[in-house]
Amino acid sequence: MRYAITLGVLAAMACLAACGTAYDVPQPWCSIESLTGSQKCFYRTKEECMATISGLGGICVPNPEMLDSTPRPARKRSTG
Repeated sequence: MRYAITLGVLAAMACLAACGTAYDVPQPWCSIESLTGSQKCFYRTKEECMATISGLGGICVPNPEMLDSTPRPARKRSTG
């Protein structure tokens, strides 16, 4: 019995460790649920996001954190 409990605890810890790292890396697609408005950005493809959101309702959008964040040159102000 003690062996089964120990094995169960170790399996749970391994699962939590593996699951935790999947969300550390930003993914390119986010879902926004229509009911709650919550945004979850852990989809690798738009198709994966659409499959998840199809049962919940909502939209899939590109992850705003992964969009091109290259600084734009400042516009010149006219001195008039």
